[in-house]
Amino acid sequence: GYTRSVREDRNLDLGFITGKVETINRNPLLAVNFRLWRSLSMSANYTVKQTNNFRYNNTTGELLSESRTINKSVGLTAKWNFSAPSGIALPLFGRVKFKSTVSFDLNIRYTSNKNQTANAGGPFVDRRDQSEIAVSPVISYTFSRQIRGGITALWQDNYDRLGRNSHVRQLQIWTEIRF
Repeated sequence: GYTRSVREDRNLDLGFITGKVETINRNPLLAVNFRLWRSLSMSANYTVKQTNNFRYNNTTGELLSESRTINKSVGLTAKWNFSAPSGIALPLFGRVKFKSTVSFDLNIRYTSNKNQTANAGGPFVDRRDQSEIAVSPVISYTFSRQIRGGITALWQDNYDRLGRNSHVRQLQIWTEIRF
């Protein structure tokens, strides 16, 4: 998808622009969905949004400064389900029959945010330059209608080229037993 919007502020008495905001949004710029084989599917998308802000002198209409914000995002999702309705063969026990389902989801996301400003006729200077990458695998297991469980993890790194970096590591193990 593609959208573009322009908002202008005008001084009607003097007939010139006092402010202008232009937003260009490509959401998604590229999106792909495909199934590799029976129970494995993958999808990916890429989005870009840019906002340009122009500030003018209120009395002369001369361009004073320009700022732009660029946001980019790339996402990848993989899903896989496994079910063994005829049972699972275990060493020493033979084929054990029970109906269970295992599902595995993997989400990977990369985002970057950049903000730049420039005085009239001058070069752009970075005011903010951040990026983030997050990887989140989720494994869930359904043993029966009454028993479910799973593991969720998160690996997230935030990089700020003009400030501080942060890192998140998370692991969650859960079980649900219904009576």
